Amino acid sequence: FQTIYPLIPAGYEEISEDEAKYGSWFFSEIRETVKILDINSGMDYTDGFPETAKVLYTIPENIKVFVRNFMFRFAKEIIETEYNFRFKYLRDTSELEEASWSIQEHEAKEWLSFNGKDGHITPFLDYLALEQDINKTELANKILGKVEAWSDKLSKMLVEYKLLLNKFKNANTIWDMNILFEKYFGIMVPAKQAQEMGLQDEYGVRLVSIDGEIYEDRNNASFGQKLNF
Repeated sequence: FQTIYPLIPAGYEEISEDEAKYGSWFFSEIRETVKILDINSGMDYTDGFPETAKVLYTIPENIKVFVRNFMFRFAKEIIETEYNFRFKYLRDTSELEEASWSIQEHEAKEWLSFNGKDGHITPFLDYLALEQDINKTELANKILGKVEAWSDKLSKMLVEYKLLLNKFKNANTIWDMNILFEKYFGIMVPAKQAQEMGLQDEYGVRLVSIDGEIYEDRNNASFGQKLNF
């Protein structure tokens, strides 16, 4: 761990061995009793082990909590990665240029407040005005207009991000998590849950209700592990 630690991105989360193990074993599992590998079979835990190596296992409530928490972390990673990408796209400039924004805002306000009096200098604003051949007051107002527009866009994105993340944070069961994973990530709920919700028939065909009529839902564009937010 000490070797790879410097390479881990900021904001990483450490989870317990139990959460990692049971979260990956029973991800999205809503059945009370499942078949798992018999630890006394002498086989490795893989999806391909034979029926003779399986035993029935009733998932206790504390294990379900591990799974729910693991699913939340999984969702949080997807959402944060996507919004980090959207933020970079929204910014649409280099990190160096972005670093100058606070300077531009500060000097624009300083110029409009003091007009260079009482020792209030604005070297970067002076440079930009000269470079762009524009009046300093006009440039200062232009900069503050862009600052407000940027703040509005960023605020809107932050609200969207927080609202979406809170939907997953407030989902207290695996069942509820599965519904959100289907709605926002295109990962379909398990067949048993879909049937109980009236979303799938006994033949495994997904259904959709349109104006009170039930139809086969074979070409739902929101499915297929794609982001729908």
